[in-house]
Amino acid sequence: MASKLITILQVACIATISGSTRYPKVGFDVTECPEDSIWRRVLEKRAHESKLEPCNAAHIYAIRRTIDLLSADSRELLKRSPADFTRDSFQQFLREMDLEIGEIPAWSPSNKFDSASRWRRFLISCEGILGDGSPIANALDGYHTPLKHLSLGRPIPKSRFERTFSGDLISTIAHESPDELLIKARQQVRERLETIANACLNEIALYEEICAYQQKCLGILVPAKARIHILGIITGQRSAGTHGNDRWYGYDDQWIAAVALSHIDSERLFKIQKNGTYEGLYLPSPRTVRSLKQFDHYQFATSAQPWFFARHRLPNRVMTVMFLFLLERTGWNPGALGRMTVDGVINKGGNLTLQGFKQKTDDDTPIYEVPRSEFSVRKIIVMLERNREQLIAHHIIPISNKFLWFGWQTGGYENVMNHVHQLAVRHFCEKYQLPHFSPSELRPINAAATYLQEQDLRAVQILLGHRSLTTVESYLNDTLFFHINEAKALQFQRTIESTLIFETRGPSKMAAMKIEDRFVDTNLLFPTGDGGYCVAPESPPHQIKKGELCDGLRCHLDGGCRNYKLHVDARALEMAVRTKEFYQSSWQTILHRNETAFKRIHIPHIIFIHMLLKVVAEKRPSLLKSVMTQSAHSGDS
Repeated sequence: MASKLITILQVACIATISGSTRYPKVGFDVTECPEDSIWRRVLEKRAHESKLEPCNAAHIYAIRRTIDLLSADSRELLKRSPADFTRDSFQQFLREMDLEIGEIPAWSPSNKFDSASRWRRFLISCEGILGDGSPIANALDGYHTPLKHLSLGRPIPKSRFERTFSGDLISTIAHESPDELLIKARQQVRERLETIANACLNEIALYEEICAYQQKCLGILVPAKARIHILGIITGQRSAGTHGNDRWYGYDDQWIAAVALSHIDSERLFKIQKNGTYEGLYLPSPRTVRSLKQFDHYQFATSAQPWFFARHRLPNRVMTVMFLFLLERTGWNPGALGRMTVDGVINKGGNLTLQGFKQKTDDDTPIYEVPRSEFSVRKIIVMLERNREQLIAHHIIPISNKFLWFGWQTGGYENVMNHVHQLAVRHFCEKYQLPHFSPSELRPINAAATYLQEQDLRAVQILLGHRSLTTVESYLNDTLFFHINEAKALQFQRTIESTLIFETRGPSKMAAMKIEDRFVDTNLLFPTGDGGYCVAPESPPHQIKKGELCDGLRCHLDGGCRNYKLHVDARALEMAVRTKEFYQSSWQTILHRNETAFKRIHIPHIIFIHMLLKVVAEKRPSLLKSVMTQSAHSGDS
């Protein structure tokens, strides 16, 4: 008798964030898919492979979301056998699905392109032969998607670099020299780290104040009759009826706190529910009790239990700031810190060291030696260890579990909690009026602070734990040096604009526009930034508004501007190099803002600069070398 086909295929996945690891299973309904269909074959292969090595959860969820959004016709074609397709017809099928994905209104252009690419790779991963004898694994050979490659249109500052050094920490620094830029950058980075650290310490100090306040509440004398009634309501033995002429929450708030805190201290053991709260405790909510110190500050979902248990377990807000503070001090990434265990906390003779675990490279983080004067880190470690001991005492986690980052959480306690998710960090930033940032930014900011202070790649290598100096340099190129170059390019623009306004409108207009006269440089008057100068910026061939000057971007349109004069000297060549660097850092953003203008105006400009530098390299290599050397020294990278 033939075995019954499986109707739901489960793909085992792994999802990791800030040290918290989950192993979800994503189900796909293949009830209507024949045994030899493309869709069933690829899912059976993935389901089998995932038993040995779980798939990336984000990718599998994206695949399921994509299949749900495809048309009924496309889903029907997925039920066909590979033998029903030739390579050409299969590529046509892929092309039609790409177009369907391109029509999904809720997705961004970059999301559509990435999802379509992931979907195609997923489909051809099944083993099979097409009807023309070619392997399905080779079906993408020569295939060109109809979707536009929007990695060009995706503004890099939004997707990669702007997440680092949020709030334009370095990119907008005004400066007169490269040395001044580096000095200011060092100050800005250090101030940002200190501001975040101080905010974290303020939150911890507030927690200690709340614990002290609760200790005082325990000493409040509550009349015996009121104590019995309040306790009966808290334990669920009485309804929230009346006591005399008042409802139970009409009691003095501190009486309620005194009874509840005393009951929690005496009982100790409460059964934890699936929703993460304790069973059999009916505590008041912030809506009914308003005068207790910071009563609405520690909540879990709608429960105020974290406030009442604050002396026994750390509230999530407190653990968030502890996590951020240790990220700022250690320079680790969130995942490595989240995987830190009690074994990674080593205290020998008063010398405290910390060590986490890097899941990406499957090895330990660099050891962080805690200075003896760093009392805050030592206090946080003691609080984390005590929190773990309390959770063990409450029978919430077993003694064999050595992880430290457990908070108030649902879904059991098999995995540590992500204390630095977007909402938690946003609340922290809003409370202390900080620029919104991602916890993963603290690592590159730490690397920047180390390099700007030490001017030594090896110091950064020790901090980051990278094996190669090349990796360290690449890391800084993508973070610190990128923003340093942006600051230089912006300052170059600022200097030109300041000089033009000074020459055309005078000092009074500059003062009215709040433009600093220290940025005026008459040597930069009317340059085009590409190795040449404009002899008549006030009267270009194209139309401009009255009183304005030519922007210098149309010098190479339609055979060239009559006012443009090419004069290659060291200054003009240096400006051409800087303009090239500006385009290297910003061309994606310019393209994203106006694709038509980019093609018509900026591309000729870029091509001309590259050709000019090529000719100079051939004809006057010594001049170019001196300019490039000077530029490299000024970049100090």
